Amino acid sequence: DGDDPRGVQQSSIETTYNPIFVKLLCNNTPQEALIDTGSAITSIHKCLLYKISHDKFIPRIKNHLSASCSTIDIIGEITLCININGIITQVVADVATNLVTNLILGSDWIQSNNVYILTPEKRIMIRRQGREVSTPFIDPPLLNYPVTLINHITILPFSEQVVEAKLRQEEMMNVLFEPNPRLKKKALFTACTLLNIQDGKVRMSIINATNRQQTLSEGTNMGMVTQLATSVNFIIPQDHSVQRIPKGKA
Repeated sequence: DGDDPRGVQQSSIETTYNPIFVKLLCNNTPQEALIDTGSAITSIHKCLLYKISHDKFIPRIKNHLSASCSTIDIIGEITLCININGIITQVVADVATNLVTNLILGSDWIQSNNVYILTPEKRIMIRRQGREVSTPFIDPPLLNYPVTLINHITILPFSEQVVEAKLRQEEMMNVLFEPNPRLKKKALFTACTLLNIQDGKVRMSIINATNRQQTLSEGTNMGMVTQLATSVNFIIPQDHSVQRIPKGKA
């Protein structure tokens, strides 16, 4: 603890949020899932759902409000089979179009399956039908992705040009773009800006601030994009959460 100049003691320890990710099987497919006690419900990104086998999808349009006041768009519900080291559980998940990650296991799954989050040991544990299994925390998946130039381009002196770039992660929609510092050293300037991804492509403007033309080859690293989401915790109506969390578990 540190001393405040006014005589009041202050803690020198800052609280940080470290998301908990684990490896598991979702519908018999290996996945990395976020274990989120702050989310009342379980959710899956629609892009992941389309890639795995699943039972009947139930269309249901609704919105959730995240803790950061951004809207999570829900298009339906699906029953998921979650397998952690041989213990198999089921949970009804909302299917979202704009999750920051592929799979979030919320309090509905945590509480109904006696899941213990052992933070000091960095693992989660499940006790069920006389069995006890655990799985360790893993490093969070990468949420920053490189953006590369699609075509070979030549930019005239003291001119601006709109270019197309691509990224491998096509599941994202809105991203924050940060330019490659190497471009600035060549007096080629692009802005830190919000970009919309369409079919894995983005369009951006680049300025050549020199008195000579400059050429960039196909595949040039233009910078990095970051998924737009500061929190994945949900704030949902109480009556909805009661339906999803078993009686006596809330």
